[in-house]
Amino acid sequence: VDVVTRLAATDAVAFGTFPVHSGRLNLALSAAGEEPRVHAEFEVRDSPWVAVAVGGFVSICGDCFLSVDEVDVPATAAAPTRRVIRQSATSFVADAAVSLHVSIAAFGDHHLGVMLGYPLATSAGSNATILAGLSYRFALIGLQVGLGVQVFESRRIRDRQTEIDLGVPGNEGLRVPDVVQTEPSVAAFLMVGLSSDLIFTLSRM
Repeated sequence: VDVVTRLAATDAVAFGTFPVHSGRLNLALSAAGEEPRVHAEFEVRDSPWVAVAVGGFVSICGDCFLSVDEVDVPATAAAPTRRVIRQSATSFVADAAVSLHVSIAAFGDHHLGVMLGYPLATSAGSNATILAGLSYRFALIGLQVGLGVQVFESRRIRDRQTEIDLGVPGNEGLRVPDVVQTEPSVAAFLMVGLSSDLIFTLSRM
């Protein structure tokens, strides 16, 4: 640093700025009339601010993932076999999704931003699902972690019923599509996946 400071105080050396792109940067110095010699090498990385990720996610809520199915109830000593339309609920689902990350701030290879995702398959008890939230990317290895809300449609039996006995007069011809209704629901999710940064990292090796 002292040498650079002294040279900058003279007219022997001119300093300036220049653009640097992704790749390897070699620093070479030479005296007048001599061949330049490489004194240092630098690896310059420039991560994109937009990335696509594929990974798994888990969602949690209070019995908001509902499913409606037609099932047989085994016979008991007091009643014969019955066929019913039954609503069941769960508080946990796990699935795979694809997401789009847009960085808001970056610190080297560490990116913070927002994400929007969509499941690769329809999870049990949910339909028309969207994942939205905040996400973190470690661009060097292509790791992305997202946290937010899952907004989806759930199906439940009309009139807040949980079971319809098809043996009751008037219910014999009912089927699942005849008795269900959809309503919006929200759950919290955590997603971990690999982003497109991994492709850029491998291409520079």
